Formats: sequence, structure tokens, C-alpha cells
Amino acid sequence: MNQNNKYNEMLYELFGALCNQTITSEQHQQLEEVLSADADARLKYFNYLDLHLNLERMHDEQPVSDYEFQVQAPLVNASYTQAPPGQPVKTSTALWLLVSAACLVLVAGFLTFNLAPPAAPQISLDTPQSQPEPPSAAAVTQTAA
Repeated sequence: MNQNNKYNEMLYELFGALCNQTITSEQHQQLEEVLSADADARLKYFNYLDLHLNLERMHDEQPVSDYEFQVQAPLVNASYTQAPPGQPVKTSTALWLLVSAACLVLVAGFLTFNLAPPAAPQISLDTPQSQPEPPSAAAVTQTAA
């Protein structure tokens, strides 16, 4: 088991040197010999290169926040690809913000024009007319003549 670990460590060191472009001619010759003789080493080599190339491609194409890890599937021409039934197509966040802003403007306009406060009562400059007071009993006196 220890010898197998050392062999794998040597393989991955050679793979890393090749991918990092720091491989020497002796290491390159050793890698060619191992790959030509060992099928398991070739499988590990292809898996390592696939992982390295996918990581490099993801790093170059997308910002870190947009990484999505997906199982690789056979490539299909995008023009024939359709969304699975029952799943709506995703819309962008900007479109949702635009629709929300339009609805907000409509509601604000409705509230402003249709629900205006009732007209305030008009205040006249004339003094209010007071009701004449009924004459009091003490004020109405008749004298006999």
C-alpha cells in the first residue's frame, strides 16, 4: 500500500508539473513511459487533465459567484433544447425590477388622482349672521297711557 501511495504521488507530481508548465525533459520522458505502460495511470491522467481544464475554463469564463456545479451531460445543440415541462423559464432580475417599478407607478398614480382629499369647506369673509334673540320679558314693558 505504501508503494502504491508513492507511485500515485509521483504520478500526480508529474501531472501537476505538466499542467503548470514546469515539467523537465526527464520528467516528461518518465511520464511518457508510465502512460504508455499503465492503463490505470492513463485513466488518472485523463481525469486530472479534465479536472484541470474545466477549472481553468470556469475561472476564465465566470465570476466566482456564478459557479454552478453540474453533472456533465452530452452536449446538445442549443437550438433544439427546450425547458423541461412544468418548469417555467427563468427571467432576469432586471425584468422583475422593471415590472415592479411600473406597478408601483400605477398604484401611486391611482392613489394620487382618484383618492384626492375632499374639498375643504369654503370660508367666507362675511361675518356670520346671528339669530335675533327673542325679546326677554323684562325688556318688553308697556306702560298704560
